[in-house]
Amino acid sequence: MFAVFQAAGLGYPFEGGLESSAPLIATARVPSQEIHTPMKSAYVSTLSLLLQISAATVLAADLPATPKSAKSFRETIQNGLQPFVEHRELAGAVALAADSKGVLASAAAGWKDMDTKVPLPEDTVFWVASQTKPITAAALLMLVDRGLVSVDDPVSKFIPEFASLQVAEGQEGGPQTIRPARETMLIRHLLMHSAGIGTKTQFDGPTFDFHPISLRAKAHAKEPLQWEPGTNARYSNGAYTVLGYLVEVISGEPYGEFLEKYIFEPLRMKDTTFWPSDAQCARMMTPYRTDEAWTKLTPAKITILSTPLHDRTKRHPTAQLGLFSTAQDLARFYRMLINDGALDGAKILSPELARKMRDRQTPEAWTGAFSYGMITKGDTFGHMGSFGTNTLADRTTGLICVWLTQQTANPGDAWEAEYIFQKAAKALTR
Repeated sequence: MFAVFQAAGLGYPFEGGLESSAPLIATARVPSQEIHTPMKSAYVSTLSLLLQISAATVLAADLPATPKSAKSFRETIQNGLQPFVEHRELAGAVALAADSKGVLASAAAGWKDMDTKVPLPEDTVFWVASQTKPITAAALLMLVDRGLVSVDDPVSKFIPEFASLQVAEGQEGGPQTIRPARETMLIRHLLMHSAGIGTKTQFDGPTFDFHPISLRAKAHAKEPLQWEPGTNARYSNGAYTVLGYLVEVISGEPYGEFLEKYIFEPLRMKDTTFWPSDAQCARMMTPYRTDEAWTKLTPAKITILSTPLHDRTKRHPTAQLGLFSTAQDLARFYRMLINDGALDGAKILSPELARKMRDRQTPEAWTGAFSYGMITKGDTFGHMGSFGTNTLADRTTGLICVWLTQQTANPGDAWEAEYIFQKAAKALTR
C-alpha cells in the first residue's frame, strides 16, 4: 500500500500522539498514470508523491516569473483548489514557488477555519512538525563548519550514555534477543536516519515538549537499537532528538536559542519558532483530520504539544517536530541550501555541507534514500510534516515548492490539489 514511502525506507513514520482516530501522516492518493503503478487507490506520503512526480519531469527555473505568470499561478491555485474546499476535502492551503533568486509566486486558497469561513491568508503560521528535522541538521552541520565536531565523531564523544549500546535481534513484533552493539554510532548515522534509533521513549510523553531535550535524548541510549548503526536506514524521530541535544552540548548554548540566533535571525525567518506568540497563534489555521469514512474533514487537536504555546518555561523545544513557520520562511531556508549555504549576505553553511543536505548520502543499495536531514528522490530533496506540510526542491534547476495545510490526510480526491500546485509551479519556469 505504501510503495513510494517504503521505497524511501520510511515505512509508516509516526509523529506520535495524535488523536487515536486520526491518521498519523499526511497522505495522498497516487495518480497511477503519473508514477506507473496500477494501485491508484494506494496511499503514500504527499511529499513522496511530489518527489516522485518531480523526478519524472524536468523542472526548469532559468527564467524569473513575470507578473502575468504570477497572476496566472494565483488564479490556478484559487480556482483549482476551490472544488476540494467546497467538498470539505481540503480546508485550505498556502502554496509558494521560489528559486535561488526569490519567490516566483504564492497564493492561498480556502479557509483559515471552515466553520467561520475566515479566508486563509498567505502569511498564515503553520505547525510544520517534521520539517523541523532539516533545520536541526543544518544547526549541527554549522558546528562541523566551525571545526567543533566531525560527522564521523562517535555520538558517545559528546553524550557518554551512548558508549554502551545494545541491539535487538529477531523479527520486529516477535521474540527478540538483546546483545551488545558491534558498530559505533557516528553523528552522520543520526543525520541520515541510519543510527538504528527508534521513534520515541517513555520520556516523550505526555507531550513531546514536556521533558528537556537532554533527558529525552539520553533515554534513547537505554533502548535497544533496531539495527547495527550504519547498516540500514529508516525514518527516525529519535535520531533527531539526539541531534538536537548534540547541538546544545557541542555549542554550549540551548538548542532552541541556537536556532534563533544562528539560523532564524540571519535568514530573516521572522515567524519560525518553537514558541509562537499570541499574535502568531492568532494567525494559525484550525487543524483538521478526516472523518471515519475518509470523505470529509472534521476539526482536530494537536495533542503532542502542550499549551500555551508561548510558554518558554514549561515547553521545551523538540528537535524532530516542534517548529512553527510560514511559507515565506521555509522558502528562505531552502533558498539558502540551493545557494550553497548562503542567502542575502548571511552564510549559514559551507557549500560542501549544503550539498550534503541536498544530495543523497545513504548508499544506493539501501532502501532508505536520505541526505543529511532530507528525504531524496532523483534530483529532488525535501521534507514533510504530519499535518500536511511539505517542501521540496530540485537540486538541478533550483525550483522550490512549499505546500502548507493543516490536516492529517487528504480525503476523497484532495491529493489532486497538490498536483495542481506542482504543475502550476512548473509552469512558472517555462
